[in-house]
Amino acid sequence: MSNLNIHQYLCSTDRHQVIVIICHTQDMGKCITQLQSEGVQVLNIGKEMAGFISELKDHRYLNIECYDFVRNLLDIHKTKITGAEYEMVAVYNLGILLEPELDINASQLISDFSKSAALVIVWENSLDMPDILTWKTQQKKYYIDLCNIRPKTISYAV
Repeated sequence: MSNLNIHQYLCSTDRHQVIVIICHTQDMGKCITQLQSEGVQVLNIGKEMAGFISELKDHRYLNIECYDFVRNLLDIHKTKITGAEYEMVAVYNLGILLEPELDINASQLISDFSKSAALVIVWENSLDMPDILTWKTQQKKYYIDLCNIRPKTISYAV
């Protein structure tokens, strides 16, 4: 695919601006590179969160601090790109948001952010029903429910 053309999936009448790009693991790097070439900032949430947590001295309010960290990280990196109505940022490697010790409501985090800016999720795992992001080996235990958000879905293929 020469152009993801994510702009066509964003609509000013939608309350939430979320795009899920479904890709194979082996195409992840190409997908990220293409987003970056279009001016979209792409964040590895797992890596960013792990670094943040490793530097915390006090873990009493870990869930609140991690939620705020991710929200601020998204806000800092959202950018307006040519031809887009909204500021946007892309993310991948979201599994850390579902760690039981963190007790983060990933669906709520995505919902809150996507009201003010577009969020592109690069997803190399499964999509259950039209709006539930899952991992093949743990579909019933760990998932991100985006049913209330109604994301646009793009299949990435080279």
